[in-house]
Amino acid sequence: MQKYLGIYTLFYEKEILSEETIIDKHTNKKNVYLKGRFKTEIHRYDKNNIAIYFPSNQTVNNIIPILESKNVKLTLVQQSDTENIYIANEKFIDILHEELKFMIKNKNEQLKQSKLKNKIPKK
Repeated sequence: MQKYLGIYTLFYEKEILSEETIIDKHTNKKNVYLKGRFKTEIHRYDKNNIAIYFPSNQTVNNIIPILESKNVKLTLVQQSDTENIYIANEKFIDILHEELKFMIKNKNEQLKQSKLKNKIPKK
């Protein structure tokens, strides 16, 4: 997600209790993500795919049909009573931005204010 520095605002992912920034074991880099409307988050899933975290079913019910109508291929990875995580190819990032309006304020800086635990399941 570092390649989006200067385009969108990047947020460091931090552990809730320790407040330590999460380091990816494979790349040895800090985990960062994008924030969108409706409290959605975009995380790196693997080399070619991104994970989209939806904190409510209402958002899923409103946004998923719009994305699918624009030919964004989505795969449901995790579902609970309220939260959902979908996987999409990174080539659809512009369409996702169009619908989710990623935060761009202070886009040339990385903010350190997130206190989120690692929500995205690893392969």
